[in-house]
Amino acid sequence: MNTPFIKTGAVVPDIRSLLLSGTTMIDVRAPIEFAHGTIPKSINIPLLNDNEREEVGICFRHAGQQSAINLGHRIVSGKSREQRIEAWCEQLKRDQNSILFCARGGMRSKIAQDWIHNAGYACSRVTGGFKAMRNCLLDTLHQFIKTGSILILGGMTGTGKTKMLNYFVRAINLEHAANHKGSSFGRSFEEQPSQLNFENCVLLHLLNLVDLNPDLPIIFENESRSIGSRQIPPTLFDKMNTSPIVIIKKSFEDRVSSLLHEYVIERHRQTLTKYPDDGDYRFRSYLKDSLHRIKKRLGGQRTKKIANLIDYALVTQDSNNYLDHRAWLAAILREYYDPMYNYQLNLKRDKVAFCGDFNAVQEWIKFTISDN
Repeated sequence: MNTPFIKTGAVVPDIRSLLLSGTTMIDVRAPIEFAHGTIPKSINIPLLNDNEREEVGICFRHAGQQSAINLGHRIVSGKSREQRIEAWCEQLKRDQNSILFCARGGMRSKIAQDWIHNAGYACSRVTGGFKAMRNCLLDTLHQFIKTGSILILGGMTGTGKTKMLNYFVRAINLEHAANHKGSSFGRSFEEQPSQLNFENCVLLHLLNLVDLNPDLPIIFENESRSIGSRQIPPTLFDKMNTSPIVIIKKSFEDRVSSLLHEYVIERHRQTLTKYPDDGDYRFRSYLKDSLHRIKKRLGGQRTKKIANLIDYALVTQDSNNYLDHRAWLAAILREYYDPMYNYQLNLKRDKVAFCGDFNAVQEWIKFTISDN
């Protein structure tokens, strides 16, 4: 794993080995294609920008491939051509093992490779481009669904499931990949990745774990189908729903303390750091907006009650070290998160393999994985 994949100046046909190598890849597709979905940790240094790509595409549809190629060479010429070659070569100076790829046919990566070669550098490119790498990841998922095994980590909100996931190597944190903690109060400062980028991140991690040992189970947190606006691949979600589940138990007051640190203290600190001029206003807006997102489930009366508790806690937080936030967090747990969790757990009771506190669950998983 993560060993340099060096095949300088050639075409790389072994997609699986390339993905496992962790080699830096240069995506020469247009920025709009890159944003839609790429391979994790790829760098976008495009041959054509978005407008140029659109212009060449129109030419291709109306006049054919050769006319489109000729147009592309006319558009990217002179200074613009030199700038793009320089950008690719600068990346190769930083990492001589970087590998080029485009969409699927190889036209753009071949042009880039030739121009780089003429500038005195050598760089390999991926056979089949992004489509081939994406298919390799999908094949990995398909095979895992048939032959792999999953262990689901469950527990009420605030029991430390993410901390547990981070302890084990054989775990995939879907919420981290989705850049969202899976709840209304779990939104990140940054945008979520595209659906393709979310999936590719998860599937590349899956490929690495399967390569390490195809026989051991992989741990996932118990999730709903959607994490924010991202969806777990359907076949993976279905397999998760039929897999054994272990449940972390934690006292109600300890869970409130965990949420106080995560949803309030740490979030407030991060907001003030990121937005020093209006951090308090943004923090207040984040809490109110998060509550508004679950208003339909809570109902108007309970939402108003919790909103009042939030308002009071925001006024007193500087004088009592955020203590009054515990009241609305407890209300959110009792009236929203816990009932929803209990409903979902009742649907999976026959799948529960073990329940215990954090340390007991940790030891049970360690024993179970090593016993496999």
